[in-house]
Amino acid sequence: MSGLARTGAPGRHVYDVIIVGTQFSGLIAGALLAKRGCAVMMAPISSETSEYENDAWRFPSVPDIFEPVLSIPLMTDIASELALTQIFQREIPVLSPQVILPRQRISLTPEPGKRERELTRVYEKESAAIIARWEAARGVTSADDAFMASRPAMPAAGFWQRFLLKRHLKRVPTSDADFALKADHPLDAALLKMAAHLGVADAPLSRARVQGRTFDHVAVLPSGRAGLETLVRNRAREIGADVTDLPVGGFVFEGSAPVGIRLARNDTTFRAPVMIAACDTANLIPLLPEDRQRKALQAWPERSAKHHFTVHAIVEARALPPGLATLAIIPAGDDLGSILVSIAPAVRVDGKPSEDFRVSLSTQVPSSVIQGGVSTVKPMVERIWQAAEVVLPFARSMVKRESVVASDAEKTTRTALVTPLENATLGVTGYPIDTPFKRLLLSNREVVPGLNLEGEVLTALRVVERIEKMLKRSQKGKTP
Repeated sequence: MSGLARTGAPGRHVYDVIIVGTQFSGLIAGALLAKRGCAVMMAPISSETSEYENDAWRFPSVPDIFEPVLSIPLMTDIASELALTQIFQREIPVLSPQVILPRQRISLTPEPGKRERELTRVYEKESAAIIARWEAARGVTSADDAFMASRPAMPAAGFWQRFLLKRHLKRVPTSDADFALKADHPLDAALLKMAAHLGVADAPLSRARVQGRTFDHVAVLPSGRAGLETLVRNRAREIGADVTDLPVGGFVFEGSAPVGIRLARNDTTFRAPVMIAACDTANLIPLLPEDRQRKALQAWPERSAKHHFTVHAIVEARALPPGLATLAIIPAGDDLGSILVSIAPAVRVDGKPSEDFRVSLSTQVPSSVIQGGVSTVKPMVERIWQAAEVVLPFARSMVKRESVVASDAEKTTRTALVTPLENATLGVTGYPIDTPFKRLLLSNREVVPGLNLEGEVLTALRVVERIEKMLKRSQKGKTP
């Protein structure tokens, strides 16, 4: 199969596996299967685009920050198998956030010597206690490495799976230690508030695995999580997967099971014995036949209580004050938590170079703010700019173009925050990988949402293992 980029429909009609959507977990699963000899097709869905265009500019729907990919133990062997290690090292910058406090601006750095000097400059003798807490926090993260390396079957669906997981936890237990930062210290509190931007759940394992790797350095791409997913899609194409840019128009069912998909503006049915949903379930359901959607809604009810809310602004370089880092956290009160400020070169739709910059101001808001339209969105924009004035006092008067994701992006469903279900395993799990439909598996951010990117990697490995067994059984059944 050709590894050339495809802008139209794939060149074949039958595959071993079809990936629907572009979320990291499903793309990793598809790339691994392609590398191991499977015929794989990858197709996006139009309702989960991670970028949008407004006027002459291109903006990310969610300017994501995430844990450094190669800091995830499970990812080390995957990146090596897929030849992604050097790509991730080269393409994904790791930054330390600048914390903006009243009358203080603290630039963190992963280099111990510089970090100690910066903390001593601000906190003097207290810096030693801060450093000790941070080292303890890192120790909490590594304490659960053995459990994650054992690839626990989470979430456990049904009595038998729960029994097996309970037995597994006795053999490879999680640590009892909890995250070590102090909520009553201004600097620690600001870093803890950054957790909302990383999807950290209110559970010890989530705080240890996600926050423990990101409280003083994070991975950042100008296009957010979409940039990470693009790197994996491109590598999958090079490996031999058929990657199309045409969005999925819908699933094709025969009886009670899906047997393939159709692409938008294409009547051809692309078939596979197994399919992976690498998208949010809210965006998957409309792709199902109408008579199947009710069953899906019962399995995956609407439950997003909060959304990412981002204000983008195109500004000239002179609007950015000296000393402001490309990533900063501003505490903004209990209801907003914090404002994530990210600065990147502006990207024009026509591809022409620009000397301007994109400033993105992000927080989390209740769904009612998004649903309320202009009457609720506009006041929230004003509040965010007011909170950002502490570091961008003159920027708004120099804005060339302002864009609010909630108003300007045609599809904003990817902005929904995904949280663990009630009674989640270890407080981190969501939907099972098995769906209500035979031959359709879930490999997305909703399976183990409390572990963020690491949860997606764990899900991908479980899905790959399941599919390899399914295909092996199928091949045995065809052997004369």
